[in-house]
Amino acid sequence: QRPGEDLPSCTNLSRYGLMGVRIATAVLGLFLALFGHLCYKTQVFAYSFMLWTGITYILLQTAVIDNHVHPISFLYVMVASSGAGVGGGLLFFGAWYYFNLTSTYLVFSGCIMGIPMSGFVFATPLGDVSIFANAFNYGMAFACFVIIWPVVLLLKGRLLSIISTSVVGSYCV
Repeated sequence: QRPGEDLPSCTNLSRYGLMGVRIATAVLGLFLALFGHLCYKTQVFAYSFMLWTGITYILLQTAVIDNHVHPISFLYVMVASSGAGVGGGLLFFGAWYYFNLTSTYLVFSGCIMGIPMSGFVFATPLGDVSIFANAFNYGMAFACFVIIWPVVLLLKGRLLSIISTSVVGSYCV
């Protein structure tokens, strides 16, 4: 078996517990979209979980599977990413709760909201502009579009939190 053969595709999309991951993501997204700002502590943990899961998945994907360092299955990458997400989520939640890092968390939640917003903008014909053919230009424009949301809405923290939970929750569903 070649590395990367067990990655999800149209033929094996329901294997390896991906159905459970999709259902859990949809339930989390529905909860965030409907009750995210009302349950603020859950929102803090959920966003931290998403961040650490994403970072761990990207690191494991590039370091292990793409570079053929060690033949590890996609299921183990998902389990390790979820475990790191729970650990990082609890760590960030504890730091937020203990040190009362509300404004730091608002910047963080605005950036999490900016990721699907930026992806939506660059999925339009704007993403096909010739200046974005360079990976650096594309990445910098993507990052700037992610950062613009917390910069614009930071003074209105409640509004930022409500919009962020609505956008991220509906994206997850």
